[in-house]
Amino acid sequence: MQTELLRVKHVQVFNIPPRNSASRGHKASDWNESHFLWQGSLIIKSHEIKSCFKYLNGEIFAQCPYEHGSVEQVTDSSRYFVLKLVEVNTNKHAFVGLGFEDRNDAFDFNVILQDFSKKSKSAILAPSTFSAHDFSLKEGEMLNLPIESIYKRNNTSSLDKNVNKDDQFTDSKVPPPQSHSVENRATFLKSVSSNVDKSFYLPPLAIFSESDTANQYSAKYKDHNESGIGIFKAIYWLSIKIKLVIQGSKMFFILFIFRLLNSFLLTTFHVPDEYYQSLEPAHQVVYGNGYITWEWVGAIRSSLHPLLYCILYLIQKYFIKSNDFVIYGPKILNATFAAMTDYFLYLVAENKYGKQVANWTVFHSVVSWWNFYALPRSLANSLETLFSTSILFLLLKKDKHLAYLIISISSCFRITNIIMWIIPVSKILYMNYKQLKSMVLIGLSVLCASIVMDSVYYGRLVFVMLNFLEFNVLRGLSSFYGTHPWHWYFSQGVWVISTIQYPLFIFGFFKSPSKEYGLIVFSTILFYSALSHKEFRFIHPILPIIHLYCGVSMKSLSRKWTRIIVFLILLFNIPLAIYFSCVHQRGVIEITNYIRENVKGGDLFLMMPCHSTPLYSYIHNNVNIRMLTCEPPLNSSNTQYIDETSKFYNDPFLFVNSSFKDTNIPSRLILFESLLENRRLNLWFQQRKNLFLTLIFVMIVEDRETYYYSSSINLKL
Repeated sequence: MQTELLRVKHVQVFNIPPRNSASRGHKASDWNESHFLWQGSLIIKSHEIKSCFKYLNGEIFAQCPYEHGSVEQVTDSSRYFVLKLVEVNTNKHAFVGLGFEDRNDAFDFNVILQDFSKKSKSAILAPSTFSAHDFSLKEGEMLNLPIESIYKRNNTSSLDKNVNKDDQFTDSKVPPPQSHSVENRATFLKSVSSNVDKSFYLPPLAIFSESDTANQYSAKYKDHNESGIGIFKAIYWLSIKIKLVIQGSKMFFILFIFRLLNSFLLTTFHVPDEYYQSLEPAHQVVYGNGYITWEWVGAIRSSLHPLLYCILYLIQKYFIKSNDFVIYGPKILNATFAAMTDYFLYLVAENKYGKQVANWTVFHSVVSWWNFYALPRSLANSLETLFSTSILFLLLKKDKHLAYLIISISSCFRITNIIMWIIPVSKILYMNYKQLKSMVLIGLSVLCASIVMDSVYYGRLVFVMLNFLEFNVLRGLSSFYGTHPWHWYFSQGVWVISTIQYPLFIFGFFKSPSKEYGLIVFSTILFYSALSHKEFRFIHPILPIIHLYCGVSMKSLSRKWTRIIVFLILLFNIPLAIYFSCVHQRGVIEITNYIRENVKGGDLFLMMPCHSTPLYSYIHNNVNIRMLTCEPPLNSSNTQYIDETSKFYNDPFLFVNSSFKDTNIPSRLILFESLLENRRLNLWFQQRKNLFLTLIFVMIVEDRETYYYSSSINLKL
């Protein structure tokens, strides 16, 4: 009795090129996916130990006896296999490619093969000791089968469902008449490549030595076909997934521990966006106090990024009473994102170039001073770097729909992120233009969801991506915060974030047979070079690709050169990582720690450059804080426009004398020590000495240390 093991609605058969060597195996990336030989349905049934391509009328076109080497999985994908077809009459064989659209179908197909192999080995090692019996019906004997009422269908066993399901085979569409020669059959395969409704049968792919075992296996899979996902297959599938996760969890666990230590060692200030584009808006939403900059007033920032930290703050607010979680919770989340970035990069390198290149790639990512300094921070650029490695992995594994989803989300974070994926998306559309429909549907869905979320956050209908483009590209107001020449990224930017890894990247790019990822790097740098405002962190998402090609370079070097390169990389990166992560601009973070622990009320004025310190997301108490602002001329075309920070530093004495009267002096001031060298400002302090002793708390901040003066004011006259 035949039992159905698997039914797949749509598969494709490919003409494949010969592989280069027996050790490398076949690669699906070498196949022309847009020119397949045939496509249709796949049905796997079991009654003997062989595999057949069989038409509905029963004539076998070719068969694939399941033995060692007859079915082989490609090396670069889990959805493609190579089958060895054998012609029925002449025993001539040919290799073709078999592709699944759904990864779950390919997983089921692979499980059937593995299960059959185990059963076959068990049958060989431990043959059955039961004596053979003839269970055939003798002449005159009858078999009574009780048939339940149709109203009790829900209580029918899985095996009964299998029997009922088999009747559906007669409803399938019959393919065109069969030819009787091998040449005509090959012509037929090519002629039906455009017909997707014909059924493609592969009946006896995986057979068990005992019929009752086969029936049980069939029952599980038939149950899946009836109810969406059967309990037996769900448990089995989950066990396989857990096994795969455990195998890869060791590497991820090591990376997570490293990035967690990395995150907690970060005690310095990098850029204002680390706090004012993520933590401060989230703190405002959850706790009701947070410093909102002009960018959120002008609605040029997406609410998706702060939403991640809103979840953490809600956990702290309702479940964790410790205020320290406000600081350390985001650090743990950032460390998780950083570890995921490293791990996805490892998977990309392993699947594309092998384990040796993967190990070297993750080494370059871990020892990179820029990754140590910037990756575990609450910057949108750090999260975009995670997006870049995950998208590369998904595209490599041909999980295109999920890749389109993450590309869309990344573009909602910052519309310019789509530039990085123009080349991969164009290649996909060139190979299969039908993917455009999926891209548009997923992109529009994410865009609509983003518009809804942003509109809810801002309290009005807003289009953040359009506002961002208008401000940064069309009006070019980002140049208010500094400009660089067009070649800055090529001559300085990439060199700074990658140090001596950049020459290794160039060498690996020319050494690698695949140039696609390198073209992503160069095209992204070219685009950002056209913008006048440039920052190192803008090109952080391409750094993993640089490390990937560094791994390719390391594999091709001799042992002597490998040792020299490793020594130089450590020599350059470790000191930079320690200095910028633990020393440079540390005082402004220590100031907030002091305020959080010692200041419980009153008003405070930050007499420093705008956004020099984190505020409520670190202080986390009800202190009235004012700081110098640096808003660009949003609604003004005045070329002589000067922001408040510039006015203060042009003449500190004039600013404080015109801003503060004896009745509105704040109770606490924070300023850099260098300001006390201004003699007129010192004189202003001296004239109000008695008032300062009761109302002003002066904190003098240096680069490495913070000095607090509470009982007196040390002024230089």
